[in-house]
Amino acid sequence: MSKIGVKPYFSDTNTLYLGQRANSVDHIKAANYHGFNLSTFNVPVIIADGLLGHDVVSVEVNLKHFKTVPVASAYYFSPAFMVVSHVKGHMAFGFGGAIKNVGMGMVGRAGKYRIHSSTKPILKKEACIACELCIDICPQKALYLNPEKMIDVYGVRCVGCGACIPACPQHVFRFNWDKPAKEMHEKLAEACFGVVKNKKALYINFLTDITPDCDCVSWSDAPLAGDIGVLLSKDPVAIDQASLDLLEKAAALHPSALKPSIKSNPLHHLRPNIDSHYLLEYAEKINLGSRKYVLEEVS
Repeated sequence: MSKIGVKPYFSDTNTLYLGQRANSVDHIKAANYHGFNLSTFNVPVIIADGLLGHDVVSVEVNLKHFKTVPVASAYYFSPAFMVVSHVKGHMAFGFGGAIKNVGMGMVGRAGKYRIHSSTKPILKKEACIACELCIDICPQKALYLNPEKMIDVYGVRCVGCGACIPACPQHVFRFNWDKPAKEMHEKLAEACFGVVKNKKALYINFLTDITPDCDCVSWSDAPLAGDIGVLLSKDPVAIDQASLDLLEKAAALHPSALKPSIKSNPLHHLRPNIDSHYLLEYAEKINLGSRKYVLEEVS
């Protein structure tokens, strides 16, 4: 790489929720455990937003929700990116691809907080069995057991990150799929806009092992569709639109999280209340990229 003047590094940012990626020390240990290290690739790992997720640079965007975007400092000072994304389902956005990877994954904790903060989960308290798993997982310490031994929320602490939703075995929590959910899509697109502003970038989307939930959860589930392939583009909107279009045409796999009656368009049927196209419509509206594309097969 030195022959062409490039100094590559593997990178990620610290998560809003608790876990092995919540600080740079544990984060680098986790990366090393999974084989991302100097010994394996001769490429270092850099956690782009510092020790605790606060090392950011504010990038001016002057959009609907964000006037500035807190971009992780290592990304701000890097002239170009290669963004590798695993396309899958997502409980809040319907699907995750390049825009989700950049908009959520390349900002500091303050940016993640602001993207999530407009949508907070709805509680079905009567289903609670007081197992307290959600209390342990909540990054804001916003949950507690009330005197009736049912879960409750300190409203001012909750940021709507949704970590409690997959953690609960009783499905006590669910997202509120109303207007604020669209605001999350808009904020995600605006955050992505800030990260890639004045940058060169190449986007690679892997449409393989297409699971129903985000890769950040501590488990995996059976794929919803068969492996489709790998897409490459310089446009984050075009590559996500192509990914979504291919998934809409894909046959549903069973057994999976889908009902046996579902035969096609697996992500839509998994969460029919989420309009995944809205994210791409808004991203195009703010000139993040174009939804138009041409698929060229490479053998």
